[in-house]
Amino acid sequence: MELEARELSSYASTSIEGNPPPLTDVKKLFKIRKVHIRDTECEELNYNKALQTLYTLVRSGKFTLNLKTVEKIQKQVVDRLLGNPDDCGRIRTSNGHYS
Repeated sequence: MELEARELSSYASTSIEGNPPPLTDVKKLFKIRKVHIRDTECEELNYNKALQTLYTLVRSGKFTLNLKTVEKIQKQVVDRLLGNPDDCGRIRTSNGHYS
């Protein structure tokens, strides 16, 4: 049941952002491990990983909503998707630079 919830949540959240794969493809993606993946697949896998991280933190009683947690989750969500990997896990300022 947890897997179904993550599949649906990943699909719904990334489709809002314009990620085109249908739910059936997202479910298949979580069951197999591809070596070469498209950015849309990477986005789905990253989002799912972030959900797993949050679930683990909440279940263990170690979840704290703070800047460190937000940056950790953001880093997981955009891993291998940003042009500069050093920008992952950092907050972008209003002028487009990262702090």
